[in-house]
Amino acid sequence: MKFVRKAVVLLLAAAMLFSFCACASGAEKTVLFSYEGTDFYSGTFSYMLSSEKAYYEQQFAYINYYYSGANLGWSSVLDEETGMTYADAVWESLVLNAKRMVIVNHLLKQYNLKLTDESAVSTIEGYIEQDMEDYGDGNEYGLNLFYADYGVDIDMVRDYYLNNASLSVLRDYLYGDNGIQKIAADAVRESFDEQYYKVESIFFNYYTDTGSTTLKTPEGVTDEAIAEYFKENYVKVRHILFKTIDDSRNPLPDDQIAVKKAEAQELYDRIVAGETTFDDNYSKSEDGGSTTYPDGYVFTYDEMVEEFEEAAFEMEVGEYRLVETSNGWHIMCKEELEDDDIEGTSISGSTKIETACKTALTKKLIGEHTIIISLMNGITSEEIISARYPHKTVIPCVAIGMDAMRSGTELSYVNKGLLQVGITDEKMRPSLKAVDAFLTKTGIPHTVESDIMHAMWNKFMINVGINQACMIYDSPYGGIMSSPEKRASLTRAMREVIALSKAEGTNITEDDFNAAMELFNKLDKNSYPSMHQDFKAKRKSEVELFAGTVRNLAAKHGIPVHENDFYYKRITEIESAY
Repeated sequence: MKFVRKAVVLLLAAAMLFSFCACASGAEKTVLFSYEGTDFYSGTFSYMLSSEKAYYEQQFAYINYYYSGANLGWSSVLDEETGMTYADAVWESLVLNAKRMVIVNHLLKQYNLKLTDESAVSTIEGYIEQDMEDYGDGNEYGLNLFYADYGVDIDMVRDYYLNNASLSVLRDYLYGDNGIQKIAADAVRESFDEQYYKVESIFFNYYTDTGSTTLKTPEGVTDEAIAEYFKENYVKVRHILFKTIDDSRNPLPDDQIAVKKAEAQELYDRIVAGETTFDDNYSKSEDGGSTTYPDGYVFTYDEMVEEFEEAAFEMEVGEYRLVETSNGWHIMCKEELEDDDIEGTSISGSTKIETACKTALTKKLIGEHTIIISLMNGITSEEIISARYPHKTVIPCVAIGMDAMRSGTELSYVNKGLLQVGITDEKMRPSLKAVDAFLTKTGIPHTVESDIMHAMWNKFMINVGINQACMIYDSPYGGIMSSPEKRASLTRAMREVIALSKAEGTNITEDDFNAAMELFNKLDKNSYPSMHQDFKAKRKSEVELFAGTVRNLAAKHGIPVHENDFYYKRITEIESAY
């Protein structure tokens, strides 16, 4: 939020860009348009405009810095078919959002609705109080003077954020348990069943007739149906890669690209002619993922770069093909799919957690008295496991402080970290004592936490920051912490989690934030977190558990999360290019 406030100084440039001029002499309430007696003011639009411009300027800077030749700007064409520029798109989205806001305000008044969520109101007041300290000399008069240069005042800024947060109040009134249920739960479920391929491992969220979110598992899906779908929609390929890009994904010089092409062509011709074998040359591949996946990549549509994917689905088992992609030249070999290859895939939304659950079930790892703990990241893994094993005790657990690096089957680290365990229900106390005794006996470093949800959210904040930042910027811990720009980015992402924690009742504090920053400085400067390792191995990352969860909770509470929006979009772009 602080970044956006600072960026309000870009308002004048934004106003000129879009040929819109807010009143600069003071916070006069100039009506921009009205709807049935509810007014929308030019100052509010100016505030929205400046914030949005600041966000996009930041994205342009990131992309132009890390991708040579990108040169994105406001006049860049976003849609080739229509000729729409980024400026056009931002303007249209803001106008639509302004229309939504005036309608929401009108309906809130019509139904006499108010935001009663004290945590959300407190968060908004916290934004304003912080602005007051930063830009208003600690008082309302000073802050209003600062805001007035941009056509808004404190009340207008407060209304802007309250309107966004109150959208959930209106939604619950119209579609929740204390209002008119427009769409019945059965209809939602029926629609889902009709439109999504059901497999045993899928979990999904939807609103019930009480307005709450429920985790469900489709029933009646056989192993045979899953296997059939897998064989029809997945392929397995090994490849020998001759890279034509450097580690920053910039193209190599033309003469080096020509050498790579010639080497790939020569080796391909020799393999096809029978002068050498694919296996004898497999170690020459310049793809690090070839070591991690020596038996080949197992994937479906939209998981690999276009040329690689297209060739894979066209080829016959045992066929070789030379293919050029943005990564370089690939000598591809299509392999036969095995029954075990289904494990670890992302069939219809299957996750690593779900894969683990299914493995535990099929290999009969869960006994009558088994207590389950999960070392998976995020704040939703326990919920997913409990839904899969509703009659088993799942002890919440957090792994912190480790900086392990995996290379093939080897693991190296400076700090091995420890486990934090705890309970959310006193009925789990005997199981917690058993887990504590087991970890003590085995010598695994751990602590028993009195407030495990706070610990989980604290780790969540850490991962949302450092884990995602290292992947985004292709940088080790030390590279992030030594760069003011990159450190500021992870800070913004973490503070968005802090705002959400307050809304969810876990209340991550400034002390928690400072402790996390101290931890980052103690980590091995040359090591990387798990998401960066996934990136290098071309594996799907935990972005859905991190930025994805942040975005879902932000929508629930009406809290802006610009940095995590950027992280989510950038990481999904990276993964789509594998």
